[in-house]
Amino acid sequence: MIENTQTGADNQPNGRMPLHPRRLHPLSTMRSAVRHHWTTVLGAVALAALVIAVDPRKVLAAIDQADVRLLLLMVPCVLALYTVRSVTWWVELQSLRLHVRFHDAVIVTFISQLFVFLPGGDLWRVPIVKTQVTEPVESGTITGAVVFDDLLYFFVLTLIMGVTMGRSLLLVIGFLALLVPQCIVFGILLSRRVFTLLSEAVLRWHRMDRLAPYVRSIGPTFRMLARPRIIVEVLAIDAVAALCAVLLFYLGLAAVHAHVSFAHTAAVYAFGQVSSNYTVIPGALGVYEGLMTALIAVQGVSPALAAVGALLYRAANDVLMAVVGLAIALITGHLHSLAERGSVTGDTEEHPVRSTQDA
Repeated sequence: MIENTQTGADNQPNGRMPLHPRRLHPLSTMRSAVRHHWTTVLGAVALAALVIAVDPRKVLAAIDQADVRLLLLMVPCVLALYTVRSVTWWVELQSLRLHVRFHDAVIVTFISQLFVFLPGGDLWRVPIVKTQVTEPVESGTITGAVVFDDLLYFFVLTLIMGVTMGRSLLLVIGFLALLVPQCIVFGILLSRRVFTLLSEAVLRWHRMDRLAPYVRSIGPTFRMLARPRIIVEVLAIDAVAALCAVLLFYLGLAAVHAHVSFAHTAAVYAFGQVSSNYTVIPGALGVYEGLMTALIAVQGVSPALAAVGALLYRAANDVLMAVVGLAIALITGHLHSLAERGSVTGDTEEHPVRSTQDA
């Protein structure tokens, strides 16, 4: 910890020389960063290992020969993807009678992409939305809405996989492996008794008490949103968003001349996207690219081309959107607002940034 000391000898008691702040050694700072963000570092290492495995020279050659027109088409596609995701987010907030305007929902969704490689994922929308709206909102309810939003989106992706997987035994097994756990989770959240029993058991773990307001709100909020009209609306809008996501990945593959049908791309993308999110690595960094490379390469595509297609998707979906999110945060002053409200320093009592990371 750096101490705040006065610099003038006259201001020191008994005329002593001033104490100089202790500077942290760069290696100590690096070790601390790795210790706190080891999952992100692990993902970066896995991504680097993938590039080395498929040959960096082939990766660079594939990027050099990529179709620029298709690469440019990925930009409006990814912007459309997150605009549509904003619509579902807004519909859910409106059904909870939270006074969040549509353009506020869009801003929150876009800025949250700035934190895609940090623990917490979409739960970063919780502290961001508190800086965007003028009326106070309950953090636990927002947390439950985020969980509902993500679960239904992944469910739509799983259904898309079921429609497009064809007769591939591997994909059929993968489809069932994804669908069954989701149905179990839905059953737990919809059952008040089962959810209360399991959530209270989880909250008995050490240092989980600070998450209690957020964990306990997930079930009630999910049940408030799980009305037929809301579910139908969200599923329909999420279907459009999922198609935009599949198209984004398809454009990435087509740009490097990896010839895969749209239907098979949809099945592989849905399986890779949902299954890789079961990992603890933020954004499934490295895991997603490796899985997609393997699944596309099985179809006879060069591993290097498959890897570059996955990397191009990552570049558009995460890196580009993080830049867009940063630009919006700077324009709207959200970075300053988040710092003032304690989210940067981890003020967990009022703002659940650290809580949502651990959740």
